[in-house]
Amino acid sequence: MAIRVAILSQGHDGRAKCVNAGTCDLGCATGAKASVDLTYWPILEGQGIELRTGCRVREILVNDQGMASGVLYHDEEGQLQEQRAEMVVLACNGVGTPRLMLNSKSKLFPDGIANSSGLVGKNLMFHPLSGVVGLFDEPMEGFKGPGSGV
Repeated sequence: MAIRVAILSQGHDGRAKCVNAGTCDLGCATGAKASVDLTYWPILEGQGIELRTGCRVREILVNDQGMASGVLYHDEEGQLQEQRAEMVVLACNGVGTPRLMLNSKSKLFPDGIANSSGLVGKNLMFHPLSGVVGLFDEPMEGFKGPGSGV
């Protein structure tokens, strides 16, 4: 499957084309800019994926072969729940990912998943944000369309 990262120049799959409102950083009101909620989530819902909001994963479970087999999580009421899975995707940013890895201790991973080096959660560098502003002799209408790097 192609990765959907484009901004639509014409309508597609029920989504409208870009109207050059310039609000790309804040979210696209017309749905022209590709994002998980507009491009991938409808496909996943159609395949029976369930989204549980208000929950927080505590740790990743592993089987005897050391493969992820599910998670323990706290539901909306704070009750601990177990969810078995064929696949576990860990994508929780630079702070949440090591938190889960370090919380996921077992016989095979006494210091947390993939932490035999002891370096999980160390040497974190946040990516700095920079910007550039320019002055031009004529109007450039930079508010129209997506910003660069968006």
